[in-house]
Amino acid sequence: MQRTLSRDIQVPASYRLEKPLPALIDTAYLRSFVVVHEAGSIAAGAACLHRVPSAVSQQIQRLESQMGGALFLRGRRGLVLTERGRKLLPLAMDMLAFNDNALSTMQGETSGARIVVGMSDTYAASFLPPILAACNHALPGVTVELRTGYGPGLWASYERGEIDVLLAQACPASVIAEVVHVETLRWIGVLEDPSEDSDIDLVVFGEGCPDRELAIDALVREGRGYRLRFEGHSHASVVAAVRSGLGVTPMLANTAPSPIRTFVPRIELPRLGAIELSLACADKSAGAVPAAFAHIVRQCFRRVRESPGSHRDTL
Repeated sequence: MQRTLSRDIQVPASYRLEKPLPALIDTAYLRSFVVVHEAGSIAAGAACLHRVPSAVSQQIQRLESQMGGALFLRGRRGLVLTERGRKLLPLAMDMLAFNDNALSTMQGETSGARIVVGMSDTYAASFLPPILAACNHALPGVTVELRTGYGPGLWASYERGEIDVLLAQACPASVIAEVVHVETLRWIGVLEDPSEDSDIDLVVFGEGCPDRELAIDALVREGRGYRLRFEGHSHASVVAAVRSGLGVTPMLANTAPSPIRTFVPRIELPRLGAIELSLACADKSAGAVPAAFAHIVRQCFRRVRESPGSHRDTL
């Protein structure tokens, strides 16, 4: 006997649909879109996803059909986002993070999980507090191990599989990573003898630090003499030396503590240019802890771009 719904059943007004539900976006399409953007090509993205390029290409095409237009254009260095793609990217990342966090929470995958994160001591001192605060909320039960060092050594460790998520400068061509922050390197500190002919007193990190090399190369290029007054191996030691008046140091404004952020050299020094911070994640699969942590890092730098200095609010 065929059953029918009783006409007496009253459907609450809040559940009545005045128009058809919108189409659902497949998170697999979104993940392919994000990974292809990070990798720079369909082939490289497919390798990250452990899929054949034709399958990933088809997913991108279906997503473009849903979004009403092209998401990528082919540029000299690979695929680049269209305006439509740039609008979709942060939304796609948020949706994937919500999906992955929901899976991890409901399946209990984060309990007892461990993740190895790599970054320089300066970035750890400046950006890690809000990142860890968000991690504590989104990934409860996860143990974070931090490895600090300079860019070249950290990238080598990442390629050996020793680091799960890495934030560093000078990303080698052999690593698939995304640029999450671009900022001009500045001279921070006060020179005691601001003569144009005198040597520049430098406070720097140890050999292997990209900022140290940029600063020295800039001075040599313009024929300026210099002397190393202090060489430290931690952000705290370099900041202490600058505060003590030993010399100037190359530093991002977003990593300089507030008491010395406004100090500038009294003479014209060579421009240092901008640096790029790249983010690499070893496991981008759905529900993976490294992927969720990498999303938290992206959100932190999105806030820094929108409101410079906002990452200090949690300190």
